[in-house]
This record gives sequence, C-alpha cells and structure tokens, in this order.
Amino acid sequence: GALAAALLLAAPGIVELARILPTSLRHVANRDLETALDQSFEWAGLGDLFVPFFLGNFDMTLWGKRFFDGSLPFFPTFFPGLLAIAAAIAGCRGERLRRPARWALLLLAGGLFFALGEHNPLVVLLYQHVPGFSVLRFPIKFMLLPMVAVCLLAGIGFERFLTEGEPGRRTLSRVLGVLTAGYSLVLLALILLPGPVERWLRALEPAVFGAGPAFGHERARWSGILLVLVAVGLLALLSALMAKRSLVLAAALMLALSSVVQLDLLKQLYRGVEISLFDPPPALAAVPESSLAFHRNRGVMLLAEQLPTDLIGEDNGLLMARCAASELAPGVAVHWRRRFALTQTHDYLDSYLSFYLTFKVTQAPEQQALPVLAALGVDRLLSTSEISAEAAPQVELLGRFPSPCRRDLFVYRLRQAAPGNYLFPGNIRRTADLETGFASIGSQPFDPHTTVLLKGRGDTEGRPPGTIRAIAESADSFELEVDSAAGGVLVARRTWLPFYRAWVDGEPARLQVANLMHLGLELPAGRHHVLIEADRRPTRTAFAVSGIAAVLLLAALFRLRHPR
Repeated sequence: GALAAALLLAAPGIVELARILPTSLRHVANRDLETALDQSFEWAGLGDLFVPFFLGNFDMTLWGKRFFDGSLPFFPTFFPGLLAIAAAIAGCRGERLRRPARWALLLLAGGLFFALGEHNPLVVLLYQHVPGFSVLRFPIKFMLLPMVAVCLLAGIGFERFLTEGEPGRRTLSRVLGVLTAGYSLVLLALILLPGPVERWLRALEPAVFGAGPAFGHERARWSGILLVLVAVGLLALLSALMAKRSLVLAAALMLALSSVVQLDLLKQLYRGVEISLFDPPPALAAVPESSLAFHRNRGVMLLAEQLPTDLIGEDNGLLMARCAASELAPGVAVHWRRRFALTQTHDYLDSYLSFYLTFKVTQAPEQQALPVLAALGVDRLLSTSEISAEAAPQVELLGRFPSPCRRDLFVYRLRQAAPGNYLFPGNIRRTADLETGFASIGSQPFDPHTTVLLKGRGDTEGRPPGTIRAIAESADSFELEVDSAAGGVLVARRTWLPFYRAWVDGEPARLQVANLMHLGLELPAGRHHVLIEADRRPTRTAFAVSGIAAVLLLAALFRLRHPR
C-alpha cells in the first residue's frame, strides 16, 4: 500500500508526461531502438562505484570531454563514499536478512537488470515489443534505483554498528579492513605493475580503455585517488575501533570524515561561473527585452569547433562563460531577460515542431531560413558570421560587437518580422506537410502580416487582415476580441500543443498549427469573442490524487509499528 501511494504521489508528473509525450520529439526519435538504448550501463561503470570518476575527469567545458569513450556520461559518478560502501556491505550480512535489506537488494538487482539496456536481451525485447517502453530513454537512468538501495543498505549497516554491540562493530570494522586492503593492493599494482595493468584493461574493454587518454596520466590520477581512499579507510577503521570507549564519538568521527572526503573528491562537480560577475555585454543594446531573438550558435553555451584552436586549453570553463556572455548565448542571455525562439530542453519533451524548425533553419540557406524566422515573430538574428549577400536585403545590421573569442557578434534586425503576440491575417496558404510548408514560406514571397500557412488544400487570397483587442492573458490562457470584414485566421505566438482548447462566442472550436508551429484558429467574417486555454482538468485531478496519496503515506507512517 505504501508503494502504491508513493507511486500515486507522482501522479501530476506522470499525467503531464502522458499528455505531452505524443507530440514531443522523444516520441518521434525513440522509434529508433539504437537511440532509445543509448547510454546503457557498462561493466566498467562498476569501477566507478568504488573509485570516483573511474572513467575520466569530469570537465564542465563542452569541448573538454575527458572521459575514455569521448563523451560525457549521463551520471558523472556513482561513488557513494568509502563509509557508505562498507556500511552497505555490512547491512547485507546475517543469517536472517531484515525485510528492508531484502527490499534494498531486490531494488538493486532490478535496477541493474534494466540499466544494462542493450546488454540485456530481455530489456531489448521490452524496448522492441512493449508499447511505450522505449519512452524510457537512456537505460543508465535505472541506476538511480541501485543507488537508493545502496543508501538504504548503508543506513541499515550503520544502524547495526550503533545498536548491535560488539557483533555490529566487528562486522563494520572487518569490512573497512578488507576494503582498505583491496585499495592498497590495487595501488601497489598501479605503482609496481603498470604495464600488465594497462594491457589487462585495454584487452578487457578496448572500446572504453583503448580510446582514452594516455594511460600514464590516468595511472597517476587513479593512484592519487586510491592513496586518499586508503588513508580514509585507515582513519575510518581507527574510528570504528574507538567505539569500545565511546560509540557516539566513533560514529561522529566516521560521518565527519566521510563527509569531508566526499566533498573534496567530488568538488569538481560543483565548478561553475556566476554569470552576474560579468559586465552586461554591449550587444544587449541592440537586443531589447521586447524582442524575440534567434542565435545561430543555438547551443546552451558555444560549440568548441567554432572557437580558434589555439584558445582551447586544459580548462576553458571561464573562457567559455566569458564568450557565451559576450556573445549572448541563449543559455546565458536569459540572465539579462532576453528571449530566444526555438530553444529546447535536453529531455526531448519539447514539441517536435520546434525541434524540426530548429534543424531546418540552421541547415537551410539563409535566404530561405530568414522568412521562416520572420513568420515565427523573430525580429533579431545573432550570429558570429556575416549574413550572405543573397540574404542581406532581408535584414538590417544593427551592430558588430567584438568577442573574447577573437571573433565578432553580428546583430541583425529582420525587416519582415511578424509583430506582437497575436495576428489576424486574412490570406490563407495551405500545405500538405512540414517539408513543403517550410519551402513554401522560405522560397515564395510570404508576408506574415497578411498571410498565414495552414495544413490542407486550397489557398484563399485577397482578404485584408482583421483587428485584435486583447481582453485578458495569463500563462495558461488568453481572451481576445477579433473583428474582420472577410474572415481569416487568428495566430497566437505560442507553440501548438494538444492540450489547448478554444471557444468562439462560447462554442468549442478546433485549433490548428499555423506557420509551422504556432496556434491557429480559423474564423468567419464578423466580430467574435475568442477564449483559448490550456486544459488543466487532468492536472488538477492528478494533484488531488497526489494529495490523497500523501495523506495515506502520513497515515502509514504513524500506524505502522517501528522497532525501538
């Protein structure tokens, strides 16, 4: 019952995922089995449970991919700490294993089973034949379950150390001794037998260890980490032996030691640069807060291959942040309240329309991509290269700003950008699919002030645009009064999503995709009252279910018996 209630506690997230998934890129991209099973757990990852960053340094720079396989892993490290490992092993011992420990071991085994992904034939069958299973991209995510299990087992083992007297203290001390001895032996092998160790690792997993940096560098790094862990093991063992005199002091010393060492070993995870330390870049003056911009360097930061090679060094975090700030990269410019079109999250749950257009406008010739951006309402284009001569008539250069990366940032104004959040063009151009629609906007004269693109057949020309008066607007809804002598299409500059609902003069109406991505509502001639809102009824129901589940969990907490 508690497990069921815990699952229902997540009802809002589950419901919203189910609603957004069918129109997301994840649904489209995960039809490919190889994509869905990317980032499966490798056996080499077991080494990371005992040695932090076993597969390479964690470098926050986008181009400093120091991990052996050449790419950043989904989880930088699994290392829970030496004390946690020892306590978890101690929590598994005993003839009559406690129920929580059995649950933890089941969780650990189940998580590893699914995390193996492409290496587990049964999981491959699930991804191939169970509808919706491939939505769970990156099987490595299932390693969260074993890590929860390790935490639970570590708690049980440490509790035994505190409550079971001499047997509990002896068990944890023995495990600490064995682990410390194991780390010492591996350290000696790295120092005394580097050649055989290197050959063994490369033969064991050439795809992981064979493609990495020089073994000498990794040998030195591993040796340093192992030396720290051996010292920690000896100090933790000494603290455990002090329990005969003062159990409280021994436990406190072990926990403090573990915390300090974890913070030191994992500190590279927290390296970063505070953007507010930089002065506002001069390019901000050419991109007002009211503008909608598009950056051709569309990444969250900047791509390495776009930088001069002599600028790239061992640690370029500060340089990257300075370049991103001065060049108004989308992930940084939000600090100065600048908005960018076609930016997506990295979970592939954004609309597939947005991903499609991002790909198209960055791959198509500029003279074809700029009219599409203008139709989406983009009025500022940022680029680290000049616009081609063929596309130059469509833009106006507002400024050229130097960058610390020894290049310039060009800021352009798009001359035909659609104004405001709402339009009511009278002319309708129809298309069969996204591909022909993109070509229709990009290769033919297209004025978003007077013309809109919808899916279907049969164009309508010669009708003047209508007028719009905004009545109310919120994050989830907007209410408008529209008027047109000949009819047309209301275009709202919001991404089309399946949970939007529309009413015209109190009657339900059908929303369409306008201009390849936005909300569109076709209206007849005359004056009409329009209400469009996101349907949050399932969300409210899910929160009610979540609240009931929380009450049930609280009731279980007070009703279940607890050992003293």
